Amino acid sequence: MTSTYVEITLEEMRACLPKDKGWHLLIEFGTEHVFGWNIPSCPGLMIKVYTSIKKKDAVGRGKGKDAIRVACVLYKDGDKMGVVRAERVYRTINWRDNLRKRVIATLEQARDRYQWALKTFENNHPSPE
Repeated sequence: MTSTYVEITLEEMRACLPKDKGWHLLIEFGTEHVFGWNIPSCPGLMIKVYTSIKKKDAVGRGKGKDAIRVACVLYKDGDKMGVVRAERVYRTINWRDNLRKRVIATLEQARDRYQWALKTFENNHPSPE
């Protein structure tokens, strides 16, 4: 059974990643929109959701043109490091549920990798003493 492509508007994406739950639109560059959510229990970790939405009619690109991407990044001392890159979320009828599942899975992985990420970051960015 093939999945049916659905257009996703900026309004629908904002409703799925609401401001009152801590989500913020970080970047709006051309058609790319990046939403972010800081993980309260892990200072410096942010889950990011990347999606393309055309400005003219505020809908995503056409079928097969792109997918929604989810990742987690560690921000520290003015620098950043990738911690988790999740599977893509395809623009199908179940995109909201699939996006929530990816965000939750990314959150769990990020929490598990937090100490590793801090240690790796410190090893790659030694103090200037």
